[in-house]
Amino acid sequence: MLEQHRLRFQHRLRCLLCLAFCGLSLLMIEANSSASRLKGRPRPVPALDAAGLLGPWFIQSHVAPCSWQGSSDFTDWQTNIVPGAKPGITYANDVWRSHGTCIQVPFTLVSSKPMPGKFILRDPIGDVLTGEAVVIGFEPNVYFILWGCTKPSVIANQCADPWLEIMTREQFPLPAVWKNIDMLLMNVFGMRLAEFPRVPQTNAPCVSSTPHGIKG
Repeated sequence: MLEQHRLRFQHRLRCLLCLAFCGLSLLMIEANSSASRLKGRPRPVPALDAAGLLGPWFIQSHVAPCSWQGSSDFTDWQTNIVPGAKPGITYANDVWRSHGTCIQVPFTLVSSKPMPGKFILRDPIGDVLTGEAVVIGFEPNVYFILWGCTKPSVIANQCADPWLEIMTREQFPLPAVWKNIDMLLMNVFGMRLAEFPRVPQTNAPCVSSTPHGIKG
């Protein structure tokens, strides 16, 4: 009799654990549904003139990869893209505020000759954002959107750890700019701009110490 009670208790416990696990799995799927829609590898902007990417940009939205979750707290994020001394090499000199301190980090972009709009991005550490970077949206001197992949997936045309940045030339863009960005995100990912986390921009931005111009 005691053995039967023990077996029934174990069976009920297994059922409860199974239900709890299934519920947690559903919650996790729901919470990550937006991120999962970024995993599909998007196509780059056709016939992109990379020279149009040069100059200062304000990073307005940043979907952080798992490899750089701390970047979700940055504010006043900017980048200044300058040409390198060698063809196909550009540098993105990023500066942001983290916990009240301005931090500057250089990134390297190596263009893909067969595929304009695709780059290999390298960060100084080597395991933060290093990987594929694709320009998926661009309007000269207005905005551009960069999708990246730090960890390729075993599934074709998928990324296991994607990230995304929305950049604008103006710190506080006009509503028409946001509308165009919203439409592009809907066309590419089926997502609205409001679903993407914003980077707070203030009237006291960090100042980059890296001069504009060519870097070797």
